[in-house]
Amino acid sequence: TLGGNNMAELDDPWPALEAEVGRQCAEVGALVTRWRIESGAEKNTLKAALLKMLAELDVDLQDMAATVEIAGRDPAKFNLDKAELQQRREFVQTSQTQTSEVRLELTGEATPCKGGRLQAERAGLLGSPGGGVPPASREELELKPAASARQGRAHQMNEGIIQEQQMVAQTAVEQQDEQLGVLSGVMDRLGSMGRSIHEELVAQGKALDEFTNEVDETQGRMRNAITVMNKMLKNKENGKFCAILVLSIVLIILMFLVFS
Repeated sequence: TLGGNNMAELDDPWPALEAEVGRQCAEVGALVTRWRIESGAEKNTLKAALLKMLAELDVDLQDMAATVEIAGRDPAKFNLDKAELQQRREFVQTSQTQTSEVRLELTGEATPCKGGRLQAERAGLLGSPGGGVPPASREELELKPAASARQGRAHQMNEGIIQEQQMVAQTAVEQQDEQLGVLSGVMDRLGSMGRSIHEELVAQGKALDEFTNEVDETQGRMRNAITVMNKMLKNKENGKFCAILVLSIVLIILMFLVFS
């Protein structure tokens, strides 16, 4: 952690703040990757979300910078050494630089780092009237290589987290594309099945209409035969017998035609 080595982790909130800022930076990196590959309304939505997150990060980093400045006035009170203070300053400056670069990419406008401005003003106030080097500059120069190495490791860790988040986002996009492809295939198959069912229903409807017409024709023939039979029943016995015989033959023929 980046908290003081002589303080308990619960007493120093810096490690938790640093971890939270690192997490937010990684999340911003993942969203920036998505923003670069998206287009249209989704791109504008991601841009708005990123600007909101950057605004929140700026507030947190400004608070952290102010906290470091307060601790720098009396490091012994907070059990911090100069190397630790320098490391915290550089972490805040690096994070502010990253947020400014992301904002510049999104909108083309960079936000000046308030912490960097405060440090420049503080260096000017501490400088000697003749433009000499402040008393603490030599010690800071001696501590700068170690602090720079720690800063480099922190930067590499942040880059690793960002790359991991980018890979996760890219994998999610690929999975969504694959799922959309599968869904498109299912919809095509359902459409083909629907068309086949429609064609089958049309064919069955035509067959039913033909069968209905045949039934209607058969009923008409039966009514005509019954009418003829009734007329013949009114004549003599021979006529009745002939009528019955003819009607029986007609009935047999009709039944053969219907059930054949």
